[in-house]
Order: sequence, then structure tokens, then C-alpha cells
Amino acid sequence: MAPDQIVPLAQVGARLPGDLVIRKAKIRGEVSFGMLCSERELGISDRHEGILILPEDTPLGLPVQEVLEPLYGALELDVTPNRPDALSYVGIAREIAAKTGRTLHLPRTTAVAPVAEDRPIQVDLDAPEGCPRYVAGVVRNLKVGPSPDWMVRCLESAGQRSINNLVDISNFVLLELGHPTHVFDLDRFGSRTVRVRYAREGELFTTLDGMQRTLSAHHLLITNGKDPVALAGIMGGLESGVSETTTTVLIESAYFDPVTIRKGSKSLGMLTEASRRFERGADPEGVFPAFYRIVNLLQEYAGGELVAPVVDAYPVPVSRPTIRLRSSELETVSGLTFPEDDVVRILTSLEIQTTAGEEGVWVCQPPTFRPDLTREIDLIEEIVRVHGYDRVPSAPQFQSVFYEKETDTLAVLDRIREACTGLGLYECYNNSLTSPQQAFYGGAKPVAVLNPLTEQMTHLRTSLLPGLVQNAQYNFNVYQNRIQIFELGYTHRQEHPGFEGITSRLELAGLISGSFRDKDVHESKPLRHDFFSAKGLVETLMEALLTEPVHWERSESPYYGVGFRLKGQESPLGWFGELHTDFLRSCGFEETWPCFAFAFPVEPLVKQLQSTRLYRPVTTFPGIDRDLNFVIDEQIPAAAVLDCVYKKGGKQLRWARPVDVFQSESLGPGKKSLLIRLFFQSDSKTLEDSEINPIIQQIIKFAEKEIGAKLRS
Repeated sequence: MAPDQIVPLAQVGARLPGDLVIRKAKIRGEVSFGMLCSERELGISDRHEGILILPEDTPLGLPVQEVLEPLYGALELDVTPNRPDALSYVGIAREIAAKTGRTLHLPRTTAVAPVAEDRPIQVDLDAPEGCPRYVAGVVRNLKVGPSPDWMVRCLESAGQRSINNLVDISNFVLLELGHPTHVFDLDRFGSRTVRVRYAREGELFTTLDGMQRTLSAHHLLITNGKDPVALAGIMGGLESGVSETTTTVLIESAYFDPVTIRKGSKSLGMLTEASRRFERGADPEGVFPAFYRIVNLLQEYAGGELVAPVVDAYPVPVSRPTIRLRSSELETVSGLTFPEDDVVRILTSLEIQTTAGEEGVWVCQPPTFRPDLTREIDLIEEIVRVHGYDRVPSAPQFQSVFYEKETDTLAVLDRIREACTGLGLYECYNNSLTSPQQAFYGGAKPVAVLNPLTEQMTHLRTSLLPGLVQNAQYNFNVYQNRIQIFELGYTHRQEHPGFEGITSRLELAGLISGSFRDKDVHESKPLRHDFFSAKGLVETLMEALLTEPVHWERSESPYYGVGFRLKGQESPLGWFGELHTDFLRSCGFEETWPCFAFAFPVEPLVKQLQSTRLYRPVTTFPGIDRDLNFVIDEQIPAAAVLDCVYKKGGKQLRWARPVDVFQSESLGPGKKSLLIRLFFQSDSKTLEDSEINPIIQQIIKFAEKEIGAKLRS
């Protein structure tokens, strides 16, 4: 400190960031009535080398926030991922100019005439799909030093730390123009060749933060022709970074593919200011403005001169989409009538190139810094947004577009939901990520997540059942004992290596447990769900969703202790059964209640629900009942007998169902008697025994041939 300097004073009773309260105290024998503050103590930055010195013309006695607000004030904006252009001062200023009609003043990005250089820079793009454009140039005779105060305050207000003028200029241009750049120390770069390539599997690289990272083949690298010097679009390397002795720098201003950067950033867990912008979509035409902005600032605050040549590797220029905007569609969607001049004015203010086409049509080309504008509806949204949603007048009647019907699949899914909720089932929405234990259960082949959020969310789910079991456990924990839940969601499996080998399937699953009626004045004890109550619920659901009869076959599954595979006339439909205790334990289920579940792929259900259902009037003619008592092996299910009955029953057979099972030593070892009731009816006449008897004989013969069934004498 020096005499006459103006500094911030926290008086007794002041509360500073971190809940530090200033109190009167004795320091080195003197009574202190306050504290002079550094930037860190005021919460401005991490700098605490000394007391913050305020400008000389600062009036005395002002509250400190009034003094600091113009110097360190910042607006925090929540920018949606589809607007990378708004992640900069210029981007926000462009929006304000379009909205208010004011003139947009862009920063100085003057092209500088370079001086001759005997050793030119060479740029090789070995991966043009990952790096469509790369601009490189050299500035020499630089002097490293501190950045100007205005730049330091600007960086600190955005949460960045000032390092030196060379690094700060690159970081400032990122905030100002929204285009990431990188500055290498050319003397430490290793060569005058820049080669952009993909990493080799297992290649090691140490980034600026001192961390050694193991790379994969999808990571994009900047190399000196041999060794990596930067993770493209993410972070520079430790060995080629700028230091206090740097005099010559290589400036990189490039456009990287968003998907490549996003994949590399996520897999390494590195979210940087550069990757945040590149993965959302930078401006391929913004490379030169950012490059020359850095050159201009370097010459102003670090001296130096640009040397020739400035290399622009741009093998295939990025094209802009051409969009036809119809005035009729604009009016239909927005409900407003816009004068032609207003439409052109708004689009031009957003730098969307607009020309007149046929009558009532504009041909538009969005700027390259707006990758989110690709369709006519996008332009309509922009026009209404800039015009102002608050300027849309209220009206008792509103004309807009209403589609006649939803897509068939969405309508069918709604019918499935209605059928489930109509039976008293509640819909659940569970996370698609699951733990390795649940993902691999039963020998499934799950899809691993490259960047898992936690150790319990490492794979995509292979079944909906674990999530439903956990839902049931949660409800039991809060004393909700009536469990009737379902979920519609996707499961995923890794059938073959690579992304092409991943299969996804939309499934319907449900879980039934607990009691379906509590104890009350009419019931002395709760009525619990058992196998047959759950089976009846599933049968009712199948009748609502399917047009064909369903056959139940006992089958083994790692998920079910007692399991049945449900089959239609042409293909399997799904599973039902009591869940295996081992599976329940693997899901953390601690209750003693039995759990019954079903799981069906949705595709067969969609096909049947989309088919045309034929209805027939209720017949006025009486029907005929017949009972057939078959003796069969005890391991043969009733479904096998019913299958024989339906195959030979003909059109007059309306239904058949088992009504009694009898087992006795008199039937023979390993035998049982199954009584099947058949009902025949015609829509056009009264059936007679002479018509039904031949059908009965065919059923008996066919059942004997297929499953060894004999009529009980």
C-alpha cells in the first residue's frame, strides 16, 4: 500500500463471504475497528497477494458494491445446448441488437500483413472428418507479462484466473467471440508441422493440468507430426504450453466436429470451456475472426509480429442449408399476419440471408454460427421470438394446425397404458441405467456406458423387472402394500461387438404383489395376491390387447421361479410367473411377499392393436355344451389339450376351458384326468348333435395322436 490509495474497508459488524464477521480486536497492541480487504476476502477472485487498490477517482464513503459492480459485475445466463452462438459476448450482443433494433458493433479483427519467414508452418489433416478446418499462424518477438486490468477483471468476473497476457488473450477471445483457440509455445512444439490425427488405442498423453491420460481410437489429437501436443478441442498438452520465457507462439484456430469432441470429452470426463463450445457446434467461418482478434491483441499488449504464411487447411467447405419459408405456414403456425418487410427485417437482423422466391415464399440461408436453424419451423420460431411472444394478441378464437390423429405407434402405446391403468395398475418411470449385477443377470449381454455417472449406473438395462422390484420395495418400506405397477420402456443388449451390434426393444412389464383388498368391516383379514389372482389380471390384460387366443406353456427362466411362456398363434408373446427369490435378492428385495410379474415385447402387441377388429352380432340361436374327460400324462399341461381342441373344433367352437383335474392310482401311474368343457354355437341356425358329433370324434382322435390322450371310460 501507499499513501492516498483508495481501498475497500470492512467495518465492525460487516459480514464477508465465508460468514466472516468483522469485530473490534487488538492487533500488535493497537485497537482495530475494521479490515482492509483483498479480492479473495471480497469474493471477487482467489487473488490475495495484497489489498485491493481501487481507481484513484473513486469517491470515498461509498458502499463497496457500488464501486465494484461496474468493475466486476457479471450476468449469469442459462443458455440452452442448441445455441452455441450465445456462449459469447458477441452472441448475446447480437441477440440484443436484433431484439431492440440497435446497431451491433463487432470487435476489431483486422487482418494483419505478415512478414516473410524462411521456415513456413505446414498443416496436415489426417482426420478431416474430425477436423474439417484448421488455421495456423506464428507470431514472434513477443514479451510475456501481466494482462491489462480490464482483461483481468473480465476473466475473473467469468470465473477464470489470469495467468499471463498470452494465455489471457486466448481465453478472453473465447469469451468475447465464442470461438475456442489455443496458443502453443513454438520453441517447445517440437517441429513446424501440425498434423491432426486420431489417437492410437492405449496412447498416453499428459494434458496441461498435469494428468496423464490413456486415449482411445476415437480421441482426436493435435500432433507435431509425431508426438501429441493437444487433445483437439478439449485441452492442450503440458510440454507445449506457454511459459514466462515464451517469445514465439503458434496460434491454432480450428473447427472440430461436435460429435467427435463430445465423445472424447465425455469418455475422459473432461468438460472444458473449449469442449463445451465445440461439442455444441462452433462456427466454421469464425476461425479467422478469432485468429486475427488474437493477433491484434497480442500486438497491442505483448508486441510481436505475424509471420507468413497463415495456413488455412479447409479441404471441404461446410455448406449452409437453404430453407424455404412460406408466408402461409408462418401465419398458420403463429396465428399472426406479418408484413413482408417485418419478416425480412427480423431475419436480416439475425444475419439470415433472405431473398424473395415465388409469391409468398422467401429463400433463406442461416449463418454458419446458427447450426440449430435447419427447418422452416425453426425460422418461424425465430420470427415470433424476436417479434415478441408478449405481442401476440389475445383472441377468443384461435386458428392453428391440429393433426388428424397421432402416429399409429403412439396411439397404440396409449391404448396399452389405458388397458393397464383400467385394471388398477400404476405406471412407473425408471432409469435406463443400471448396475453390473442387474445388467448381467441371467447371462444377458448388456451395453456398457463409456462415462458412467456412478458405479451403480454403468450399463443400459436389459430388463424392466429390476426397476419394478425396487419400486415395490420402496412402496413396502412406506407401508403401501398394494403393489400393482407397470412400465413401458426400452431395454438394450449388445448382441454383437461395436455400435452396430446394439439392439433396443420396447417392452411392457408389470409387477403384482402384496394385498389387493385391505382388512375392513367386510373382510376379517387382507386378501393377498396369489398366483391365480395375478394370472387372472394378466389374462384380462391379454384379452384387452390381443385378438388371438393365448397359450400358456411352463418354461424355465432365471427371472422366474415358476414361469410360463405365453404364445400366440404365430409367435411367442412374453412371460409370466412368480419371480425367483434369487432374482429378488439381487435387486435388494427384503420382503417375504411373493412377487408375480409379466414382461412382453411391445411389437407383437402393436401389430395386433393396429389390425382391424371384426365384430359380429350376438347370435339368437342356442348353443351346445360338451364335456370331454381326457386321461393324459401328469406333466402335460392343459394348454396342450386346449391346443388340440381348437385346431379341430371348427368355426362353431366358441370356447373351450378346463373345469376339473382328478388324480388317482386307478388312472395308472403318472396319469391325471382333465375335464374340458366345449361350447358350440352357430350364427345362422340351431346346431344338432349330428353336426357336432363328427367334430368331437376328430378332436378325440387328434388329441390321442398328438399327446396320447384317451377318453376316460
